[in-house]
Amino acid sequence: MDNLATKAVRGAFTYLLRQVLVAAVTFLSNIVILRWLLPADFGFLATVGMIQGVVQIISDGGLSIYFIQRHDEIDPKILSQITTLQLSLYAAAHSLATLVLLICYFSHFHTVLIWLIWAALFSIPLNVFRANSFIILERSLAFGKIATIEILESLTYAIVSIVLAMTGMGAWSLILASFVKGFLGWRVAARYNKWRFEVCWPKFDDELKRGLRFGINYHVPALITAIRIAVNPILIGGLLGMSAVGIADRAIYIAGLPLFFLGAIQSRVLFPYFARIQTDIARVRSNFEKSYYVSAVIDKVFYIPLVLFAPQLLGILAPKWMACGPLVYIAMIGNITFGALSFSSFPVLNGLGRSDVNAKLSALAMVLSWISAWPFIAVFGLAGYAYVGLLLWVVGSIPGVVLLRRFVPGSSLWRPFFLPLFSFAVGCAIVWYLIVPLVDLNLFWVVSLSTVGVGLYVLVLGLLDSRNLLGILGMMRSALGARQQQA
Repeated sequence: MDNLATKAVRGAFTYLLRQVLVAAVTFLSNIVILRWLLPADFGFLATVGMIQGVVQIISDGGLSIYFIQRHDEIDPKILSQITTLQLSLYAAAHSLATLVLLICYFSHFHTVLIWLIWAALFSIPLNVFRANSFIILERSLAFGKIATIEILESLTYAIVSIVLAMTGMGAWSLILASFVKGFLGWRVAARYNKWRFEVCWPKFDDELKRGLRFGINYHVPALITAIRIAVNPILIGGLLGMSAVGIADRAIYIAGLPLFFLGAIQSRVLFPYFARIQTDIARVRSNFEKSYYVSAVIDKVFYIPLVLFAPQLLGILAPKWMACGPLVYIAMIGNITFGALSFSSFPVLNGLGRSDVNAKLSALAMVLSWISAWPFIAVFGLAGYAYVGLLLWVVGSIPGVVLLRRFVPGSSLWRPFFLPLFSFAVGCAIVWYLIVPLVDLNLFWVVSLSTVGVGLYVLVLGLLDSRNLLGILGMMRSALGARQQQA
């Protein structure tokens, strides 16, 4: 294994540990916060997050991502130049948003929501400084330092949000916690890479134009997702109320936890890695197949407890959110089947400089969601929102596979798609139909049978595909051995 690949694999393991800690902190803090915040609060926060995300993307301009993807190194002066440009874009976007919010305010629109949105926008400059401080760390694949910063951010955010939620601040507790998190992340990251910001304007040359073009395409999927989510308060809230928006938001969040967990690792580690090896398609193909297989194997491990015992877990941990149950199951169907492929493909295409492909697929998803959302919600109620997501997975995966095989020719996709999925189904079926009827479910049995389900899944997969599993373990040992030698 070459040095760059070793750093990438080692970074993936380091980031995996980070994800475990962050996921544990996030999960526990969410359980506590769910007991203090109402579904309507999460409905407000979902709308705030969507608008904040759009302004964040406009402020970034895609330049941060471009300077990670490009082959040449970046110096601190260029970093200050793009930061100056991004802060100027933020000022313009914030001014426009403020004007729109004032119009809504004087039109007697929901006052609390307006103030939440306006306050949240002030955290964006902190996020700009933080993201640009991370560029140097990501370019050097220094994921150990990145993981340390993000663990610290997660702990701080959890503590602040919980304390404020317990004082009765509602949705404001999460808004204020994001300020503290953003400031802390920026200052610690800046200390690690020694970058100091100076106000200086960039030259509007061909390089900047290429950066904007790539970055805009890179951010289009997130922007389209934000726009697509923007209709939720209109469709779901208009038909079923703002509490239904909060329930839908939490259900999609719960159903997507394993994918978000692994997707963060893939996006953070694989994107800069594939950008560094983008001229060697054979290496790109080999490493893509490995990352897809690993993701498809691991995400099933995390989904087994949710598939088997989602109602029991909700009943034990957050009883007033039991209405999420049916939506969680519908959403998990698409996530389990297609999620690993999607989250593995995005960083590869971005690393190859083909962010436009991801942008086109996201645009297709937006059009389909707008066409299907109203009739599905009108017919199936809140469950219709989850059915729309399932439809997007099915329809979007077909052109996605075609385009992926075009830019990474010769990629083998059948093994990571079918073998983990079949083993997962066998393990869950044995537990659910043969063991669950024999016991009286409580927290002990939920944990125990989830462990049994994981063991059966690994056993079946090992019998079907021992060679690849042993290859993954060998790759892990090689990377960890290199880390110990370096230490």
